[in-house]
Amino acid sequence: MDVAAEPLLPQPATALDHLGRPVSRHTTDRWTAAVFIIGVEISERFAFGGISGNLINYLTGPLGQSTASAAAAINAWSGAALMLPLLGAAVADSWLGRYRTIISASLLYILQKQDFMEFMLFRNTRIAKSGSSAVNPRSLMEFMLFHNFIDLDSLFTTCSILLDCMLTLSSIFVPQQPAQFGDNMGSSASWMGIHLAFFYVSLYIVVCAQGGHKPCVQAFGADQFDENDPEECASRSSFFNWWYFGAYGANIITVSILNYIQDNISWQFGFGIPCIAMSVSLAIFWLGTKKYRFYPPVSSKGLFENIGKSLLAWIRCWCASWYPKSSDESHFATTSSSKGDKYNRETKYFPDDAVAVLKLLPIGATCLIYAVVFAQWMTLFTKQASTLDRWIGTLQVPAATLQSLISVSIVVFVPIYDRILIPLAKKYSKNTCGITTLQRIGIGLVLSVILMVVAALVEMRRFRVARDYGLVDKPGVTIPMSFWWVVPQFILSGLADVFTMVGLQEFFYDQVPDGLRSLGLALYLSIFGLGASSVASLCIQLTR
Repeated sequence: MDVAAEPLLPQPATALDHLGRPVSRHTTDRWTAAVFIIGVEISERFAFGGISGNLINYLTGPLGQSTASAAAAINAWSGAALMLPLLGAAVADSWLGRYRTIISASLLYILQKQDFMEFMLFRNTRIAKSGSSAVNPRSLMEFMLFHNFIDLDSLFTTCSILLDCMLTLSSIFVPQQPAQFGDNMGSSASWMGIHLAFFYVSLYIVVCAQGGHKPCVQAFGADQFDENDPEECASRSSFFNWWYFGAYGANIITVSILNYIQDNISWQFGFGIPCIAMSVSLAIFWLGTKKYRFYPPVSSKGLFENIGKSLLAWIRCWCASWYPKSSDESHFATTSSSKGDKYNRETKYFPDDAVAVLKLLPIGATCLIYAVVFAQWMTLFTKQASTLDRWIGTLQVPAATLQSLISVSIVVFVPIYDRILIPLAKKYSKNTCGITTLQRIGIGLVLSVILMVVAALVEMRRFRVARDYGLVDKPGVTIPMSFWWVVPQFILSGLADVFTMVGLQEFFYDQVPDGLRSLGLALYLSIFGLGASSVASLCIQLTR
């Protein structure tokens, strides 16, 4: 009798509490646990957006990078941030689990925020000594302490979090002076290289933190609802709606308030607020531990371990097929049929899963160009807006704040799409969902083409105005053109995301096997990682 093969990622039948005891699904407050998880997602989006939203202006402003170099660096950074969820999914599914991965990623966020504040504190301390190559011994000790050359473990204690908050607040009073070192240009270049090195270390700590958050937080929140219970299954659908609402709401707050603080008050204060928010959210997440439902794996075998063993068995069979078998080897193969059956059981599901993943590649390759469009609003669109007249009366709108239009358009259009457009589509189509996921993705791609056409026309007008006023070679000067010209392209970016981004996420979630759902979401993110880091960087190199 054939033995049924084990699934790659077995699903447990019983949820457990934080002590490993079975919990009752009728007595546990699932929405209380979900609120804790939504809260940590809001803070994570707030912390990430506090860096990414205004990063182009910080690199081209205080750090003195060119627009092309800054855009290339941001594309490489955002690409890595979207690729590392693959590693985060592997770590969570095979070793740490989602809860521990979220905790570890939150600690990394706090560490990164501290590095940002320490970088700017040391930078300002150094700049304040204009023309002097000597380093204050106290500043050097602070630098070594802050950058973890001394007592790295203290970063993961409560005292470190409190010290981080105090450093953030105290850094507001550090004067931000231009990087002038007199005639000692060699010393200036040397120290600027050190500053950039530590700055990019802090940036890529964020990448590692997001790699743990992205594939785990949403899945861990969905774990709080039982898909076999009709009531809880309906609640889980509502949870996804609120999860997205919270994520985009955090983006609105970030780009509308936090970027204003960074541009008009202080970069230290602007980077410090997300640090405090992330520290508080981590404490709240810990407080909700007793409310969570945990689903430990039934088998100790991890997903990638099973795939690796199956791949190794396939390689052995492929290598053996190249050599003729002697009579002794044939006899050995007959007597070891039980071992062969074991390999067959281990590899039975692997080819089907591999084929399922391979079928997603054409869709992913088609959407790579959309990943390039997706990368524009965080880099070139924001830099484009920074050169325009952004005054509304006596208030100057920060260029990065225009990114809030993307989140606002998403928050406004999602209910319209779900409550108006889909019911209308159901009346004229035989699809129970109104339109298929591929149709939804296709509509988003068409909108992205319209978006880039609009952006190109606006850029042509901007260049013409700059040429007429003799400002082509003066990128730091505001040209006499209103920022309202770039508003449509930000709104179109949000509409395209509603169709393409959400459609891709749904498609990759539905088309992969049950045991690969978290990996499917990570693969969906990797599309934008590849597009942002490789294709966009190539375009920048060609247009320099």
